[in-house]
Amino acid sequence: MSPAPAAGAPRLVPEAPLAASAALALTAMFACTADAAQQWYTVEIIVFDVPGSGGLAAEHWPADPGEPSLDGAVELTPAFEDAPGAGVHAFRLLDRADLSLNRARSTLRRSARYRPLLHAGWRLPGLPRNASRPAHVGTWLAAAGNGNDPPAVRGTVKVSVARYLHVELDLLYRRSGDDVAA
Repeated sequence: MSPAPAAGAPRLVPEAPLAASAALALTAMFACTADAAQQWYTVEIIVFDVPGSGGLAAEHWPADPGEPSLDGAVELTPAFEDAPGAGVHAFRLLDRADLSLNRARSTLRRSARYRPLLHAGWRLPGLPRNASRPAHVGTWLAAAGNGNDPPAVRGTVKVSVARYLHVELDLLYRRSGDDVAA
């Protein structure tokens, strides 16, 4: 059994028999803004499932993992295709063509060993931990045709800058049709 995370530590809590994994890509991007020294980052995330029951046997998951905290979270907004040259906007989803991990997602999708659950990217300014805000992932999945069902992956991704980039994940995964929390 894995040791309990420290208070305030990031967590990825799956809610089903799985070994969920997240692949994150962060790249620096400089944009012309009012503050020329402001550094912007592109965040890209792929979360995928490893089908089968091996995840439940390998680890012990709480019966009720709770819900990710949405305190201070910013909703990701859809990309605007009709706004060329509009500049960089924080927390706006990137168009699929602008994502850099499309080949990795395609490879995962073609494999019988993995099932991509979420692939998204957005831009945000590099801010210190006390000023950065988490991005809420999941709501826009439901709006994209998931019907009334809650999205399989939901929670927050927070990126902050100190000496290094810091990423805090608070994600919850629910495999459809399973009652087991993992």
